[in-house]
Amino acid sequence: MQRFKRFALITGITLITLLLLLLIASYFLGDKVKAMVVAEVNEQVKTEISVDDIYFSVFENFPQASVSFVHVKINESAEIYAAPLAELDKVSITLNLLDVLNKEAKLQKLILDQGYVQLALDNKGHSNFDILKSDSSSTDTSSNRFDLKNVILQNVTVSYEDKSTQFYSASAVEELRLKGSFSDSQFELELNGELKQTLDIAKTTWLSQQQVSLNTALLIDNEKSEIHFNETNLKLEQIGLNIKGKWSTASEGGKLDIEASDLKIKQLLSLLPGKVKNNIDAYQSAGTIRFRLKLEETAKTPLRIKSDFTIDQGSLYLEEFGEGLSQIKLKGKLDYSKKAQSLVLESFESRLMNDLIKGTLKLNNFENPYLDVFCLASIDLSNLKRISKADFLQNSSGKIDLDVSAKGKLSDLKDPKRFKQVFLDGKLKGQQIKIADDSLGFSLDQTDFFVELKEERTHIHQLSTTFDGNRYEVKAEAQNLLSYLFEDGTLDLNGSIKSDKVSFSGPKNETQNNPKDTSRFSFPERIRLNVACELGEFTLDKFTAKSLKGLVYMHPRGLEIRGMELQNAQGSMKLNGAWTIKADGGHQMVGHANLKDVDITDLFEEFNDFGQSNITKKHLSGKLSGETDFGFLYDAQFNFLPKSLYAWIKVKIDQGRLVNYEPLLALSKFVSVDDLKDVKFESLSNELEIRDEKILIPQMNIRNSALNLSLEGEQHFSGIMNYSIELQLKDLLASSYAKKHEPDEFEKEETGVKVFIRMSGSPDKLDIRYDRKNARKNFREEMKKEKQTVKELLRKEFGLDSKTETNEQNKTNSDNWEDDIPE
Repeated sequence: MQRFKRFALITGITLITLLLLLLIASYFLGDKVKAMVVAEVNEQVKTEISVDDIYFSVFENFPQASVSFVHVKINESAEIYAAPLAELDKVSITLNLLDVLNKEAKLQKLILDQGYVQLALDNKGHSNFDILKSDSSSTDTSSNRFDLKNVILQNVTVSYEDKSTQFYSASAVEELRLKGSFSDSQFELELNGELKQTLDIAKTTWLSQQQVSLNTALLIDNEKSEIHFNETNLKLEQIGLNIKGKWSTASEGGKLDIEASDLKIKQLLSLLPGKVKNNIDAYQSAGTIRFRLKLEETAKTPLRIKSDFTIDQGSLYLEEFGEGLSQIKLKGKLDYSKKAQSLVLESFESRLMNDLIKGTLKLNNFENPYLDVFCLASIDLSNLKRISKADFLQNSSGKIDLDVSAKGKLSDLKDPKRFKQVFLDGKLKGQQIKIADDSLGFSLDQTDFFVELKEERTHIHQLSTTFDGNRYEVKAEAQNLLSYLFEDGTLDLNGSIKSDKVSFSGPKNETQNNPKDTSRFSFPERIRLNVACELGEFTLDKFTAKSLKGLVYMHPRGLEIRGMELQNAQGSMKLNGAWTIKADGGHQMVGHANLKDVDITDLFEEFNDFGQSNITKKHLSGKLSGETDFGFLYDAQFNFLPKSLYAWIKVKIDQGRLVNYEPLLALSKFVSVDDLKDVKFESLSNELEIRDEKILIPQMNIRNSALNLSLEGEQHFSGIMNYSIELQLKDLLASSYAKKHEPDEFEKEETGVKVFIRMSGSPDKLDIRYDRKNARKNFREEMKKEKQTVKELLRKEFGLDSKTETNEQNKTNSDNWEDDIPE
């Protein structure tokens, strides 16, 4: 115990004595050492260095003494950045403590802490880091000289840029230790540390803050300005790289061979340069990649990077779904220089689930990529839903075979004006395809197609599908398909559509029951459709048409029908019209129709008596011929707006019959009831106008063997009517009516003696009285005053003078139905 106490006492005294000696040395030698170090630095460095403070310590880097410079700025040797070459919070230089006690300053270790160093060569090869004096200009002493063995960087960014070769490297060093005899002409340099590396070559980013781990050694030849890599190993992210070769630091380049083993697909993708690099964080991969890369540069030729790689039994899939490409076999090459870049997949083969995909790929110019790709595949749509969230794929099935080649700049796909420069050639074949989207209530079933892809036009040689229970046959040509798919271009479809039977229940919108819902029906924004329709039978609610043929144009603002011919209600029709969506979401309908021998009873049945109950299918029958121009509006929820209806109707009814029409029966005190209950006529012609929720009826003559009657006036949609009726005297019941009325109620004209009657009011409360001549004259003048040409109203209210948004080529090939509106 006594011996231990004695040892502890001696040790303590020794440490205290050593501490006192260090304190004394620090106090008495500090200024001298600082002066020696500053003198040595000034002796070796030829550029200006500014510092805020200098202090000496024997404890900070014990067992070595150190001189530390605080807030250091070192100027460039040649102005390239017009900024300091280096700016550091602290630079420490260590010295051997015994040398310090012997008043010598042999500088051994350099520590750079917190800051940056930016090295550069300008376009003429001048550097900004030539800061050390040459041997001829320095006075070397045996006692005071740099004898660096170690350099330590802590939280320092070191960048290097060669403007002539557009080479840029930036190393964000967390901690890096360099060990070697730096003052020797040749020495081995040991590197240990962690850093994040950025590398740009010819404005193309190859590495961006990639983690690099160093634990290796290099041979440095200062006389030749060369670095020799002899089996040098480093780790880039998780990639182990083996490097061989040599490289000159005097802008003369060199040759390096870099190999990687057990490289993953995702890791390889992360190293792809420029805009080719994609967001790969959502992907997982497996399989072995053999990877070899060569870097070559000489004083006469710029840097060139060449690589070849192979993949065997690889896989790449979205982590979210856990499935994707498997059994990947790939062989490829990369060739990169300032003037030219290319990535070539000489062969590619993989499985998407059980579906085979094969192809080749060439990619040139990474900044503005030019793509040359070929793909051959057979894909089952039911498999795609396992790797996609797309709603339309969740209930889809069927098989698609594709054979596609494409060449062109990717930038051209974003500019419709340059699509002609993109080469596209391919074939798509589909069998028993089903595509369904439950959220939209959309389904295509039993679809077979054969499509030929070309640069500007896509040919749909055959497309047969079932939609909403109806079978369709389509042949068409699509223009601007690439613009539509890859950018905001408009797809133009021109062709034909055939179907034996089409049933359509009409537009429906749930917003009728939910007024707060502002959703609106709309036509596709970027699709223009121009098709010749041929339908065996078309049904819309109660309306049924047969042998329907005509042209249909669809554009973002609406739908147009031109030259449509059809059989309906035992007769025939010709129709031109337009359906336009207004800015407020409402719907505007205008058109011109010709009818021939249409059964009136059937017509009233199909159109639900045209929404009125005054005269219905129970009252009127016969064969209707004529023509009409019309225009009306629906609101955004497809509610008909009666006030908007304008129509001009030129009508002829043959073999007509008016049965039990109550307003006519009201004339029973003038005419025999039996004559009024069932009025038959061979032919009736007139021109009617509809506007302001009323029908304007010019003078109309009804002639038959039992009754001669002329009628004119107006009928409101509400049922209110105002008619002036003319009867021949011979049709009156003289025995009852003539005895009760004065002879001056009758008017004698060339065609005989007539009586004139005014009928007004509602059907359940009609006012019928004698119509005197002055009253008739005023009534006709009022009718003329109210009456306008409906064509003018249509043009004013519905803008028929404005051009409809239709393909110009289609306009030249079709008559303008607006010109058919009579003057």
